[in-house]
Amino acid sequence: KDNGFNRSLYDDLIYANKMDKLTGGKRSKSENETKSEFEFIPRPKELPRAKVNLLWANGDNENQNMNVVMFHSSRKDVYGAQFSCLYYSDIVIDTTTEIYVSSKNIINTLMINVDESQPVIFQSAEHIYQCSKAVNKWDDLFMRQLTAFDAGKAGAGRLHLRGGKLKKRYESLGGTLIQKGSGKGKRYWLSENGYIALRDDWDEIKIQIMYHALRNKFLQHPELIEEYLCGDLPVYFIEHVQFAGDNLWA
Repeated sequence: KDNGFNRSLYDDLIYANKMDKLTGGKRSKSENETKSEFEFIPRPKELPRAKVNLLWANGDNENQNMNVVMFHSSRKDVYGAQFSCLYYSDIVIDTTTEIYVSSKNIINTLMINVDESQPVIFQSAEHIYQCSKAVNKWDDLFMRQLTAFDAGKAGAGRLHLRGGKLKKRYESLGGTLIQKGSGKGKRYWLSENGYIALRDDWDEIKIQIMYHALRNKFLQHPELIEEYLCGDLPVYFIEHVQFAGDNLWA
């Protein structure tokens, strides 16, 4: 079943790049759409190269010459920022997009806690990924309003609040915070152990969620990656993980 996740993002971007050349870079836009402007360091003339064994691409044990880009930071003054999930790039997402859960042979939706008839604009791919894991509506809606970094902390059970506006905002959405400590050490957590309640199919579909988020990010904003599609070699992107134990995407 084609749920929109089995097509190659790289192939889609190559196609879009070729179409731009044929049409002079003119893309059809809705009446109210405006081109986003992003700040990031341009691609250097020369990239590091390596021989990479891509079994999923080659089907054999041959190593392929590839350019290499390592990234993690979303700071605009750091090279490769636009490839980070934390990089701010408004992404329009249909939260009712269907996702096939093979172990249960059922169809779930991207977001399972809200019923939204219109597509939603998310601030970053990180927001899409973290909000998709939430069972409770208040956790999802709360993380949408956080910075990308704090949304990641909330989804990883590391976010605590000192009070103030964020505390009031979470409670206004229907959530209940857990207070720990007292005096200057008083903090509010999203749960007893800090973690939000996860959907029961999360471990199976989280890769699909991230793929969907990134695919839409770069298809909607091809200027973030298009200069990497025109080189003499394909590019191998490596996320340079900064947190111990956070090696899912490395």
